[in-house]
Amino acid sequence: MANIAAYSNYRDNERDILETAIHAFKQMIGKLKSKNGIRNPIAYFYGILSKKFIGMHFSEMEEEIVKYARCYY
Repeated sequence: MANIAAYSNYRDNERDILETAIHAFKQMIGKLKSKNGIRNPIAYFYGILSKKFIGMHFSEMEEEIVKYARCYY
């Protein structure tokens, strides 16, 4: 599931995929142990991964914008 989520969000760095997958898995386990369980753990895991990869994409875009803004000012 981690590779599928990474591919659909254009992530190529294996280290980022592994770190994100581990963090998402820990978050999913915590949610499973809570009172409000989840119905489909695989879908929950995929959703966490997708949101994290999208967040990483936007943070990289923000860094690029700041870098280019410094060049012109």
